[in-house]
Amino acid sequence: MAEPVARGRGRGGRRGGGGSRRSRNATRGTPATIQHWSPVENSDRTSSGPPPTLNPEAVAFFVPPHTSSPALNVPESIPPSTSSGNEHRGHGEKGAREDVERSQPVSSHSSSTPAYIETHREGAGAFSRLTLSMLEKLANNTYDCMVCCEVISRYAPVWSCPQCFVIFHLKCVRKWSRSITSSTSSELVTGSWRCPGCQVVLDKLPSDYTCFCGKTRDPPFSPYFAPHSCGDPCLKKRGGSCPHPCNLPCHPGPCPACPSMAPPRECFCGKTTYQLRCGEEDPGRSCGQTCGRTLACGLHDCPEVCHSGPCPSCKVLRLQTCYCGKKQEERLCGSGVTDTTWDSSGVRCFSCDLLCGRTLDCHHHTCQRRCHPGPCAGCPSLPSRQTTCHCGRTPLSMLLENPRQSCLDPIPSCGLVCARTLPCGRHTCTAICHEGDCPRCEAQVQVKCLCGSVSVTVPCWYCEGGASAEDTLDLPKLPLTCNRVCNTPMQCGRHRCSRRCCPAKGDPSDPEGLHICKRTCGKKLGCGLHTCQRLCHLGFCPPCLEATFEDVACRCGRTVLPPPVPCGTRLPECPFPCTIPRPCGHPVGHNCHPDDISCPPCVVLTKRPCMGGHVVRKNIPCHIKEVSCGMPCGKMRICGLHSCRRLCHGGPCDVDEDGEARLETSGVSCGQICLKSMVCGHPCQQICHPDHECEWKCTEMVVVQCSCGRRRAKLPCAEVCTVETVRASDPWEEEEEEEEEEEEGHDASKMGLRLVSRRVLDCDDECDRQQRNRRFAAALGIVPEDPSYHETSLGYSDFLLTEALNNPKFIAMLERKFHAFVTDESLRITHAQYMTQDERAVARELAREYGISTKTEGVEPHRHLTLVKTTRCRNPLVLLSHTAKTAARLLINSPPTIRPLSPSPPPPTDFLLTRPALLISGLTPRVTTTHLTTFLSKFEGEYKLKWIDDSHAIALFQKRQKMEQAYDTLNEGPYQLREISGGCDDIAKTDTDAEDACETTEESPRPPPPKPKQATSLCQLLQEENISFTNAWEALKNHAEVP
Repeated sequence: MAEPVARGRGRGGRRGGGGSRRSRNATRGTPATIQHWSPVENSDRTSSGPPPTLNPEAVAFFVPPHTSSPALNVPESIPPSTSSGNEHRGHGEKGAREDVERSQPVSSHSSSTPAYIETHREGAGAFSRLTLSMLEKLANNTYDCMVCCEVISRYAPVWSCPQCFVIFHLKCVRKWSRSITSSTSSELVTGSWRCPGCQVVLDKLPSDYTCFCGKTRDPPFSPYFAPHSCGDPCLKKRGGSCPHPCNLPCHPGPCPACPSMAPPRECFCGKTTYQLRCGEEDPGRSCGQTCGRTLACGLHDCPEVCHSGPCPSCKVLRLQTCYCGKKQEERLCGSGVTDTTWDSSGVRCFSCDLLCGRTLDCHHHTCQRRCHPGPCAGCPSLPSRQTTCHCGRTPLSMLLENPRQSCLDPIPSCGLVCARTLPCGRHTCTAICHEGDCPRCEAQVQVKCLCGSVSVTVPCWYCEGGASAEDTLDLPKLPLTCNRVCNTPMQCGRHRCSRRCCPAKGDPSDPEGLHICKRTCGKKLGCGLHTCQRLCHLGFCPPCLEATFEDVACRCGRTVLPPPVPCGTRLPECPFPCTIPRPCGHPVGHNCHPDDISCPPCVVLTKRPCMGGHVVRKNIPCHIKEVSCGMPCGKMRICGLHSCRRLCHGGPCDVDEDGEARLETSGVSCGQICLKSMVCGHPCQQICHPDHECEWKCTEMVVVQCSCGRRRAKLPCAEVCTVETVRASDPWEEEEEEEEEEEEGHDASKMGLRLVSRRVLDCDDECDRQQRNRRFAAALGIVPEDPSYHETSLGYSDFLLTEALNNPKFIAMLERKFHAFVTDESLRITHAQYMTQDERAVARELAREYGISTKTEGVEPHRHLTLVKTTRCRNPLVLLSHTAKTAARLLINSPPTIRPLSPSPPPPTDFLLTRPALLISGLTPRVTTTHLTTFLSKFEGEYKLKWIDDSHAIALFQKRQKMEQAYDTLNEGPYQLREISGGCDDIAKTDTDAEDACETTEESPRPPPPKPKQATSLCQLLQEENISFTNAWEALKNHAEVP
């Protein structure tokens, strides 16, 4: 029947969970409603019978929080207990509780501490600090379950750990006890589990909801008692030897110490008495007087102060005689065993280790024992005592015809093996029955070393000891030891035993404690300053016990911790500004910080010249001292021939192996590529060599053709060019050098190279045949060429013709797309389909023939082209597909023809740029495309760079805004910039306008796009900069139009 009750209480527990939610809502700002005592609630406390009566102590203790008198005031509005069973039968326990709560008024003292806590806060019957804390949290609905982290309600079934006293929800701790995480593998087998709070191993699984003292099952809630308390006296047994039970009401947490007094107890010496509280541990007390107890010698008293334990031995020296009376010595009183057999004075207390020598009772022999206490034994040779042979196996009556009359009569031998047990206790004597002691044991035994790893064979007598040094000369020393290191883990778990031949090896019990680590722990404590001084141990080190008793203040002195301050305590963050001035002089913008933390770097924006001295950079944080402008260094290297090609850097350009600056001024290689122009015209690719001329070993691949130009081949330049050695001298010093050569001989260092000729391929038979046909055609006036082929193929590159022949369907699709886009006047921009990289290259090339500007957008594999109309947008006269078909027909049906090269059309007299651009001038021959790309690195992807000549280049931008931003940013750089305004701004429109143009339909027509602005003419600019008009047209013709 217990299980249905538990299930019923489980449902009540779930209802209690609802109460927990109400409690949580109350703690967020709404005052909790004080629950008064009700017969309805009290009726659930027991299954039958009248409500329990409260003893006077409990009544005085559990006072409702809203009353000032200890008397019980029951509100008149509460119905009698006889009606509770019928009125709430339909609603159940939850309805009864809600009705009681509605009938209770909200007290004005609901936020104060309940009286049952204040009553036992101080005094002899006070709760412990832990109990008070738990009662306050339970009363205020702020006690959380460690398993589910929810508030424990007054009505929820709970369970309290008997070791740590932490309270949990009963359902939570049940689930925990059945989980794998609550037990180890061995504990799962035995059915035990661990408490979630203190990890103590418990054998009994939690099953029932009881009060804290365990006497009442399913205790109901009452405002006069603590939640989950029965209200009766605790009566739990206190710890220690206290026989009195706890007399406080049922409570959580540990029971306080017993207030009763224990019986009087005596001090160590028994002269005084004292009294303690019951259950208090008594290590004993000293009265401070002289002990006075009789010492072990029986003659003197203990002179020490009252002490614990037995009295020490007597320290008085006394003249004593040995047992045999041959020696006298001064020895401590009470040392040895007193023998009063021979001397009534009782001073014979030690043995002198000499033969006793006293006459035996036979009056013929003397005692052969060492000096001993007590009387000597009788003569062993008397006929009455010696009735067998020496070994004791044969009676003398069988060996002698006449019995012995005196102890002086000889004792015959039986002739058998002695077989008496030797002193070793393991072997017997193997000699013939003999008189006197048996010889030493000569049996061979196995003796193991201390750790048991090595064993040797030695005589048995050697194990007993007492042998002379001569006898043990060839035997190993005992105890036997080996050289094997134990290597067993010590009890600390960190170190291993380093003893050789350790006796505790393989013995987990270690009775001698040889595997207790004697080293100091030495780990850093939590303070980070001191180390642990305990012996090496498992687990965490204890907290640092050091403390300072002086004020601990921050650097500025406005944040102070009063003493005592435990070691390792960090100061709270100081809200005041730091008082350390900055070396740069800028104001401090951070708060005060500890001494071990340095000030953060200064971030005030300033101007800094670059490390190479090229420009002054703006908006640089103050703490950054070295700034690079990103341009080439340009300083002369150590060779005196090359400039530094590294980007703007600090320090010297040339350093040695130790990182020091090289001080040589000339004649030393800088390590760069030479790049001097050799006799063939190609740059030298060797490492810089200022001490000698360039060696002509040109490996550049050049194109060599025959005289008619039909045959072509790529060969290394050294195989094509023919050079000769000449004297490289100054013509003004020619006469002096001739005289010096005649006197000193030929100097190879003053010789140079000169290009004599270049190799030409030999014409073959096919070349001769084509030249003969060409002469015949010229003589007869025949033009060996189809005019239609020339007209149709004009304007299309070989790349497009090849693609049109290989992929005609893709070309036809592009032609339809471009034709529809050009003829539709309502569209300015459109998007092509997704294409591969090769297909996009073909589409871009063909779009130029239609005058369409393209832009690549998207990410693979959804990368596509955006088509934008320009002022040159038009359909070609002849389609690429038709041109490719005509070219294919002529190549198949017509013999190879020779077409004279038509002269290139002359450049126009004026042209306009279609994009905004910047003219970059003032360039030196050392400046390359890499230098300009680094110079314009901030605008990567926004421009195209075109070289006009060695001193001028133009950067074409897609948007005017980017061009103006580049001009403002880079105008103070090492190069001169001039802004070229104008261009077809319709190309640089945003994608938003493009999308709006694509969405234009016939139903909702858009206004026509504005006319593009006219580009600025370059003639005046080219004349001012003295730039060749032809070079400018060749470089910019793809981005310009003729007005």
